[in-house]
Amino acid sequence: MKDTNKAYTAGLVDGEGCITITRRKKRNLVYPNNNWYYEPQVIVANTDKRMMDFLVDLYGGWVAIPKKTRDYYKQDYHWKITGDNMRRLLRDVLSYLVLKKKQAEIVLSFPNYNKTGKPRTTKERQQQEHLWLEIKELNK
Repeated sequence: MKDTNKAYTAGLVDGEGCITITRRKKRNLVYPNNNWYYEPQVIVANTDKRMMDFLVDLYGGWVAIPKKTRDYYKQDYHWKITGDNMRRLLRDVLSYLVLKKKQAEIVLSFPNYNKTGKPRTTKERQQQEHLWLEIKELNK
């Protein structure tokens, strides 16, 4: 991939995007202490769908189209990416990021325990919670 595409994408993430870890409650009857689900993700919002298509072509992900809140507002689009493609994106743009570099480093360090199929240990849950709180503070 061209360095210009990496730099341009970093600018989009810095200026129009969000690097975060979402936390959702899940029902877990087998492991009741393991009921929070954490998902690192990158989101870029814009009113030009061509930009979203450009990002999908480069890295994958998907485009969400939120319902307009006012008829006279332009339609906005949200490009979202998670998983291995998101990690590749962040590794590609890390050296170009200015505003969201720390968030990218946190997300890249975020461990993925969901692939094992085993319940997370207390230490693993605490590590995920700590990183979620750290990125939440940065994104205030």
